Amino acid sequence: MRRRMIRDYSGRFLIRIPISLHRTLAEQATADRISINQYALFLLARGASLREFEHLLKSLKATKIRNLDTIIESERLVQTPKVRLRLMGLSLKELAIVKPSSKLYLEGSLSIKVDEHQELLEVEGKEVKMSTTYIAKITSKQTKEELHLKAILHSTYLGIRPISREIAKNLTELRLAAYPSKIFRELLEKLIYNLNLDVAIG
Repeated sequence: MRRRMIRDYSGRFLIRIPISLHRTLAEQATADRISINQYALFLLARGASLREFEHLLKSLKATKIRNLDTIIESERLVQTPKVRLRLMGLSLKELAIVKPSSKLYLEGSLSIKVDEHQELLEVEGKEVKMSTTYIAKITSKQTKEELHLKAILHSTYLGIRPISREIAKNLTELRLAAYPSKIFRELLEKLIYNLNLDVAIG
């Protein structure tokens, strides 16, 4: 089913509500010194935004890391001064979206910046485990409001010989494999598509 375009909607619809709710909305709108129409619009926008956010986050969390065996087989051995590693396992450990209060959509032209940080988790024999944190900051050029997508991926690498912790620490400054960043890019593209954000990933 195609996604309906903005031109498919008129911006008007009729809804019947209980008299008691009508009175409550009118009283709250008066207290905030705005019209009941403006107040109802605020509540609807906030509720729809939060619902959309919950569905989107659930959808992103359900994203699977598929065909890992194929990726591992096609992954080139990474050359470093003293060690050669190969990607053997990858998992998504954390995923979160941080948005402005009561808002999911950012208006107008947007900019994007992605930060990447890698740290050593464990070294055991030939095996090295790394954690890579990605944070994408999508910023409205007009309001300066930011929408953040954060993901933490754990990677397991296997060397051709036992690896010392000192050498493993030196590896944290290197991108050992392209696949973790590829997974994050796919999540980010999915977020941008679902929210129709006016931003392109460079």
